[in-house]
Amino acid sequence: MAGGVRNLFDAAPPAVYDSFLTYADPTYDFVGRYVYGRLAHKFGDRGGALNAPRVVRVVVVDNNASVRGALEELLTAAGYEVDTHASAESFLESGRLSSADCLLLDVEMPGMSGVELQEQLDRLDARIPIVFMTGHGKASIRNRALAAGVVEFLEKPFSDRALLGAIERALRAAPP
Repeated sequence: MAGGVRNLFDAAPPAVYDSFLTYADPTYDFVGRYVYGRLAHKFGDRGGALNAPRVVRVVVVDNNASVRGALEELLTAAGYEVDTHASAESFLESGRLSSADCLLLDVEMPGMSGVELQEQLDRLDARIPIVFMTGHGKASIRNRALAAGVVEFLEKPFSDRALLGAIERALRAAPP
């Protein structure tokens, strides 16, 4: 399927892109962001849609470099701005708490765990919607995280669709 989509975008004439800019809103829905991102990559930012009122920033915190890289590639293709960190401490020290719209957190990491980061963010009153990712889906950790307000708890491996759906739910659940 991915090859078909890629070929569709490669074959799209500029008129398709112009029509998309006229009738779609790439700032508010996943399909719009994905299609806009793919067409903008091919034709450039006509109409200034990349300067739309709101860019959604997803922060990935995972100690596995290959997971961070794969998620960054997927989320960028889906139209999100992506910031990655190898540890919870790195994210906290980055000074970018206020610019994060959604956090994708690995549960188990060296140093501060994802759950400990969630607790720290609660103490800081940083109301960022969280999607947890784990390869170790312990029911006690899952229940504790969900009770503390985590939007989704995904067990690795998960599909692109499951992840993107979880992010959309997290963004809808975000406080205004």
